[in-house]
Amino acid sequence: MKTFTSLLKKATLVLLLFTSFCCSVEPIDSEQSLVNQPENLTSFNCSGEQPEARFVNNGSVSFTFSIISEDSGQVAQFIDVAPGTSTNWTSFSSGSVLFSIDSNTSGVSDIKTQLAMQNCESFELVVQSDNTLSSTTL
Repeated sequence: MKTFTSLLKKATLVLLLFTSFCCSVEPIDSEQSLVNQPENLTSFNCSGEQPEARFVNNGSVSFTFSIISEDSGQVAQFIDVAPGTSTNWTSFSSGSVLFSIDSNTSGVSDIKTQLAMQNCESFELVVQSDNTLSSTTL
């Protein structure tokens, strides 16, 4: 009986050690970060809305923002968008679109970018405080 109790204690100890070393513990943050990744978003519904864009001027000078469609020419133009302001969202037909950001201030470069925009896409062009472009497709 004594050897059976001793054997049972040793088996329990081995099982406890095996369980301790074989389990892995991951931080909760790693599980939550998977939920916030864009590819895991399944609730986005699009019913064929036209693409849209807007301009945000966080720079130090005024800019003129133009949206030019390959098919229909100039879609919209916002003249003298002041620092610290933005334009409204403007929708346009899908296809190749040229976004033009121009300034009359010497030393500040004009910016042009061309994209193939599809339905349900949003594009935000942001001029940073150093008058350089940062953009985001939403």
